[in-house]
Amino acid sequence: NYKTNPPLRSEKDRKALIKGINQGAINIICSNHVPLEEEAKKLEFVYADLGATGLQTCFPALIEFANDIELEKLVECLSVNPRKLMGLDEIVIKSGEPVNLTLFDTNSPWTFNEQNNLSKSKNSPFFGHQFNSKIVGIINGKKSRFN
Repeated sequence: NYKTNPPLRSEKDRKALIKGINQGAINIICSNHVPLEEEAKKLEFVYADLGATGLQTCFPALIEFANDIELEKLVECLSVNPRKLMGLDEIVIKSGEPVNLTLFDTNSPWTFNEQNNLSKSKNSPFFGHQFNSKIVGIINGKKSRFN
């Protein structure tokens, strides 16, 4: 579960990434969600495939490990700037129109484990980790899911 691409990095690298985001040199963050079958991960480290689930833990991990970045900047890097790069229209919330939103709570402790993992895949270095923030719901057009 710890074999990822890019690989997990040092504290020095983490601080450099935060600096790059705060200075505007890095303006997009992605989860690098790479779900894999159990058979691809339950091997000796050298033989295991690269990847980990990341959608459910990306935001909570950023809040915890990149806490020197303002919340608004994280939201821009996760959602606004990728849309700009891809030439997609800006999201505007209008009364009576369908919306695409991710709802989060920055003060909601929870422990990520296989029971509350929403991915079909079970490969994450964060199993057993307690986060202090979480995604509490998603609204996608007329569909919604709340945790």
